[in-house]
Amino acid sequence: MFTSPSNQPIKVFGVGLGRTGTLSLCIALEKLGFGPCYHPLHVPRDQGRWVEWAKVMEGQTDPEFIDSILKGFNSAVDSPVALVADTLYKTYPDAKFILTTRDLDKWIESNMAVFFNPQLQSLLPVFERIQKGTLTDEDHNLLASMPDGQGPWLIAARSRPSMKGKHPLEGLREEFLNHTAWIKEVIPSDKLLIFNVKEGWEPLVKFLGVSEPEEPFPKVNEAANMADRIREFLDPILQLQ
Repeated sequence: MFTSPSNQPIKVFGVGLGRTGTLSLCIALEKLGFGPCYHPLHVPRDQGRWVEWAKVMEGQTDPEFIDSILKGFNSAVDSPVALVADTLYKTYPDAKFILTTRDLDKWIESNMAVFFNPQLQSLLPVFERIQKGTLTDEDHNLLASMPDGQGPWLIAARSRPSMKGKHPLEGLREEFLNHTAWIKEVIPSDKLLIFNVKEGWEPLVKFLGVSEPEEPFPKVNEAANMADRIREFLDPILQLQ
């Protein structure tokens, strides 16, 4: 079995898709003693990790390589970890996994609001060409110039089988349902909690074997945080177009 070189090997993974309460879960995990927690919105800059995550998506499953990406964290949630849950389970078989979920129609509505962000509209054709395998030289140049190496990650994430050949706004319902089924398939039931943040502390602390805090369960406006992150991410890219 792989032994993490970290003094505090990662203990908890949140493998729900974005906009299912992952940021609230991340903050909750930190309050329960499982911090620091890795979240793509919670970490101001990803310090080049996006390139490494792309390699994992493309089949790099060496345990020491994966552990090096997550060094310094005791928990991790949302993408990219949600998309490589099977690899993470093989690397950290003693970890616990939490699948955040929410009302499907509200999740689709939230995603549509993100995709219809005016700043993002100009990049939708690029995302579509990634998913259809028709990237142009200009697209490759744009993706290569993205901050923090996020271009390779976007190509890897949007080229996965469930996304290929589709427009970015197609198949959201299918993606949500397929992801839920896949997580249940690759993570043993005794290692998995299916969790809606509306349930509060009780199921979470019971699953993790810790005491319930006296303070309320954190409720974070993930959509607002996502809007801020999109602006931070897109501003330097749009200047290149």
